[in-house]
Amino acid sequence: MPSPAPSRVVSARRARAALALAAALCLAVPGARAALPWYDVVALPDVGDGATLPNAMNNRGAVTGEARLGKHMDGEGTAYVLRGKRVTRMHQPAPGQASEGRGINDHGVVVGNEGLQVANGEPRGFIWDRHGVTRLDVPTAMAITNDGTVVGDFDFQAIYRLRQGQYHLTGLPPEFSYGFAKAANARGDVLVDGHPWNGTPGYRVLVHREDTGWTDHGTLGGDFANGLAINRAGTVVGLVYWNRGSGRTVRAFVLKDGVTSLFGSDAVWAEARLSGINEAGVAVGSTRGPDGEGHAFAVDTDGQSAVNLNRRLAAGHAGWTLLDARAINDRGEIVGRGLLHGQSAGFLLVPRAAH
Repeated sequence: MPSPAPSRVVSARRARAALALAAALCLAVPGARAALPWYDVVALPDVGDGATLPNAMNNRGAVTGEARLGKHMDGEGTAYVLRGKRVTRMHQPAPGQASEGRGINDHGVVVGNEGLQVANGEPRGFIWDRHGVTRLDVPTAMAITNDGTVVGDFDFQAIYRLRQGQYHLTGLPPEFSYGFAKAANARGDVLVDGHPWNGTPGYRVLVHREDTGWTDHGTLGGDFANGLAINRAGTVVGLVYWNRGSGRTVRAFVLKDGVTSLFGSDAVWAEARLSGINEAGVAVGSTRGPDGEGHAFAVDTDGQSAVNLNRRLAAGHAGWTLLDARAINDRGEIVGRGLLHGQSAGFLLVPRAAH
């Protein structure tokens, strides 16, 4: 599958008209080349018996995510942290439960959620550090900044920032019935999927800054949009959905300085998303066509060019197929999942220049 080409949307209010034009023309950036290095690829150590899913990585290369505890145990998994070749499971969930690491700061403190997929149970956020697990009386813990601020959902009608044991709550704008905190940047701005009250369709991309309040970026021209990551500059990445008869189309987006760029195919059942972004503005994610063929890709959000990461592997790494890039740190290291000789494996990409 070729790397996805970008199209442009000039503003939320003009999104639908511009989107139709972009879809018709399949706009690409002439001569654009991503400023990406060659990568060495390293297999992440096996944590569980099934898939190991990395979700986040800090600037020292420590990784957190979820490890399935059995190939046929639906819902059973444990949050983990990986430092080099040393793996630590944060706790062993009860049968039928799962936990996941969602964020990790440069001090190695992890936040995440446990109690997932439990009948009649409620998910709860947690914090993990060298002293062990601290369980929080809130539904989620989604991100942690280097100053120790934890971000998540308080009751799905308000977000929280937890600082030094104190919850600082911010209610959603009044036109929204509920929302889900998804990510935070280095200064603590919170990215939220907000759902308006009945009668207004679709999730919308919301950002809350403590000094200026809420910004509603809308659905970015789709039926609904989900933001997945945000960097200090306020660039947001994620995915946009369109419902089309019995099918759907999902395209990745970059929202930068009020301008939206879309990546991926406009075909029904095609999917693309961007899951992570670093401070240099390089975003990573995955794309898949209607035939099911897919790959991990990266976008230089300055040049608006997209690259299939499988085409950036240095010589000597045969046998790898990179399917989904989940996070990228400020050293340019990327984690995700793929196939190694046909077997599921987590991967770490290290820029060749780093050696």
